Amino acid sequence: MLMLARHAPHPHAAALLIDWTLSEEGQALLATLGYVVARKGVKQTIPALLEKESFLADPDFIGPILEETGKDFRGIFTSGR
Repeated sequence: MLMLARHAPHPHAAALLIDWTLSEEGQALLATLGYVVARKGVKQTIPALLEKESFLADPDFIGPILEETGKDFRGIFTSGR
């Protein structure tokens, strides 16, 4: 997961890092380090991932989970703001 903090001291540098990380080159590097990447065309290094078909999560199912996760994140990292 990549995030850019609202009050980052160097937001433009952070945005460039995020952009590179999501590029084909960045995703390929992450895959070689054992990370799971979602970018099509980048070879996964974990064999079990190659055996499974990708699927889209149902928004009605995943929405409440993401909402709760967001509340938890804000409570921990932003003092509930």
